[in-house]
Amino acid sequence: MTNRHHVVDVPLDPYIDGARRAVPGPTHPTFDPATGEVLREVPVCDAAVVDEAVHAARAALKGPWANVAPAERGRMLLRVAQSLRADAQKLAVVAV
Repeated sequence: MTNRHHVVDVPLDPYIDGARRAVPGPTHPTFDPATGEVLREVPVCDAAVVDEAVHAARAALKGPWANVAPAERGRMLLRVAQSLRADAQKLAVVAV
């Protein structure tokens, strides 16, 4: 049985500054470890894309997030964790 159906609809382009960013250039295959089947090609980010992501992350720390009370940050991160748990199977297949 293939896990391909779990990964076809998952967007893999990097998420930078609130939006998906198309990455031109090479891709890298992701394999099903049980079968060796290529599940999907994932984009390879070059140094410029990584720099863009780091810059956006640093800017975000100086934006509205900096003014969110620690207790509210905790509640928000808990919701993120709950979402991750809900999609754990899909995420595990993509991470392979």
